[in-house]
Amino acid sequence: MADILGWGSGTLIVIAVRLLVPLTIFWKPLPGAILSVLADTFDVVLLTLIGRGFFPDYTKFDKALDWYFMLFMMVKSWQWEPLAKWTAAALFGWRTAGVALIEATGTRQLLFVFPNLFILWWFFNQIRMQYAPNFKLTPKRVIAALLILLIPKLAQEYYLHIFQAQPWTWIQEHILRIK
Repeated sequence: MADILGWGSGTLIVIAVRLLVPLTIFWKPLPGAILSVLADTFDVVLLTLIGRGFFPDYTKFDKALDWYFMLFMMVKSWQWEPLAKWTAAALFGWRTAGVALIEATGTRQLLFVFPNLFILWWFFNQIRMQYAPNFKLTPKRVIAALLILLIPKLAQEYYLHIFQAQPWTWIQEHILRIK
């Protein structure tokens, strides 16, 4: 089938990784989410290492796979206390609306306006629950945490979507020595 689509077996392996790894979020939420983010981060590098394939229209494909693993994270967040859960839902909705708008307009720079703060909030809250259960959320603490998390996220969004850097190219050339 891969050859019929023209993608190659390497592409199907990467797609399988991106589809299967997020299932671990239901079993072990924190490690599963970390593995899902790593699979997202290094999918292009993995494809280069495997060879035999490419991603047609990679950006749209990647956004769909991102939403897929974030949906699993959102489902797990429904087990959280109300303030954490509703904050996650609002951030997930904001990012989903932003990606839909970006797809409709083709304006990638909107990702700076709709940063993926959901993932950072999810990690913050999951780590808080596991390692600092006595740290109780209040509206002021949620706002403070979101403002702190927003700083590195906006820097990343700017770097990737305004400056349009491609860190996977740097990884391929300088770490993996692939040109």
